[in-house]
Amino acid sequence: MTSGRPVLFIGMDGVEPELIRCWMRDGSLPSLARLCREGVSGDVETLPGMGDGAVWPTLVTGVTPARHGRYFRRQLHERSYRKQVFDVDTDLRYPAFWQTLSDAGRRVAVLDLPYSPSTDSLNGPCLIDWYIHDRYGPMRGHPKEFVDDVRERFGDDPIGGNSDRVGKDGDSISWLLDKLIERIRQKQELVAEVISGNSWDFAATAFTEAHDIGHVAWHLHDPRHRRFDAAWLEKHGDPLKAVYAAKDAAIGKLVACADPEAAVIVFIGLGMGPNYTANQILPAILDRLDGNRAPVSSGIAKRLRSRRFPAAVIRAAGLADRCLLAYKRSRRRYFALGHNENSGAIRINLKGREPSGQVAPSEYDAVCDELSEAMMELVNPATGIPVVSRVVRVARELQGERLDAMPDLFVVWNRQSPFEAVESPRVGRIEHALPWGRTGDHSPNAMLIARCAGVTAGELRTKPRVVDVAPTIAALLGVPLPGLDGRPIKEIASTGS
Repeated sequence: MTSGRPVLFIGMDGVEPELIRCWMRDGSLPSLARLCREGVSGDVETLPGMGDGAVWPTLVTGVTPARHGRYFRRQLHERSYRKQVFDVDTDLRYPAFWQTLSDAGRRVAVLDLPYSPSTDSLNGPCLIDWYIHDRYGPMRGHPKEFVDDVRERFGDDPIGGNSDRVGKDGDSISWLLDKLIERIRQKQELVAEVISGNSWDFAATAFTEAHDIGHVAWHLHDPRHRRFDAAWLEKHGDPLKAVYAAKDAAIGKLVACADPEAAVIVFIGLGMGPNYTANQILPAILDRLDGNRAPVSSGIAKRLRSRRFPAAVIRAAGLADRCLLAYKRSRRRYFALGHNENSGAIRINLKGREPSGQVAPSEYDAVCDELSEAMMELVNPATGIPVVSRVVRVARELQGERLDAMPDLFVVWNRQSPFEAVESPRVGRIEHALPWGRTGDHSPNAMLIARCAGVTAGELRTKPRVVDVAPTIAALLGVPLPGLDGRPIKEIASTGS
């Protein structure tokens, strides 16, 4: 049965729920505050140890990374020690839930959600990688005429989908802030046209500008950050608050022009906080735990680049680096994988799974226990405070056909205070525990706001999971989504007709 009430989904990517609640209280975010007063809201359980690039594909598919396959942009190539870029268009193992909605006859409009697959078979417009943080490629979607019209009228992303290229100085941040606020305005204008000028059952969009500004300008928001600039803040104001306020205004306009009977669901997260991490030195930590062997990474290309060698020589050196890295990994019991700076990722070199496995399956649990204990011993030598808050044993948290593609352990860094070195009896002292450039990075926090006819306003009585969002929306539209890891949130889905 087709629902008589459409669903408008709005994502607020990279937004910290604690700041949302603070700024709703002081009146800075009136649109979200009104939605909270009129609907239900509460925290959302996210994925242990994982970052934003795992959460959004999970929300989109309704299954965990152990089934859809993505936990990070660069992952191990199957049965190898080499990394490859995960392509959401071709490598995601489960379809986006809106594809099922469309196949069931619902009219959909999917307008620029993070880490989402492109499709040309939707019953409505689809736009991918337009104004998105960390996009996969050029803007694309369906129908072609719609995408071409967006490009002609609004242009492409002024920051090229990569805010990390922007400097961290005050002038660069001011330039970026202006561009991001204009991006919000333009996306709101486009989405408003689509949802007010057409008949639809499900419309979705996301604003990712807080993700960009949070990564590169957290130090201009947080007075406790070691790079905080009080003079800049006094002159320009809080850059995060400016972006949050622009998003709030855009959401208010979208809700106002949507079908008045529409259910409105806002997903907020992953959150953002200071970027204190030891990911850069995790390989050195593992080297010492595995017998003080030579470092896994060689960095030949990096050294040649600093000495201005010809590009062809640097490319050849890069290939040599990758081959050497794969070889050295094959000789270890375990090694570090690339991951978001919120946590380090560790892979056990397991016999029968890896091409040159060094750890027998009978030893697997003992090695994981050994590593977990060693990581929990690490402290900041300046304060004695532990630098690890938790070690996640992935196989105990998730199950699925793509579990073998995941890291075995996530080492979640303690971000209560900064640290620049780590120390323990097992590894000694290792310096240079610093981020590679971002001053802000993700917290595990997320939040959901839902305003639907028939819902009792207030706090959610139970804490939903990210995987529950897709089946909740589908239930409101009367479309079953069997076989997912999530289930409809009763307080919201029971209001569907």
